[in-house]
Amino acid sequence: SLGITVSHLPVSTEYPVTHAKLQVSFDNGSTWRPAALARICHGKTCTNQYRATYTAPAKAKVSLRVTARDAHGATVGETILGAYQTA
Repeated sequence: SLGITVSHLPVSTEYPVTHAKLQVSFDNGSTWRPAALARICHGKTCTNQYRATYTAPAKAKVSLRVTARDAHGATVGETILGAYQTA
C-alpha cells in the first residue's frame, strides 16, 4: 500500500478534495492501470489523505500518476516515472 496526501498551497483557500485518482504503470508509462484509492476518514470527518493499494510484479519499475480535484474546481496532477523498483 501507499499513502497519498493531497494538499493546497500554503496561501490558498483549502477547499475539500472531491475526487482523487491514482494510476500505476509497470512499463515506464507506456500503459497505465487504475489502483484502488481509499480516502482516510476518522468518524464522519474525512481527510485529504488516501491509501492506495495495488500489486506490482517482482523487479518492476513502478511509475505513479495521481490526479485530484477540489470542490472549487481546481485540479492537480503529478506523474512520477520510475518512482521505485520492487525487489
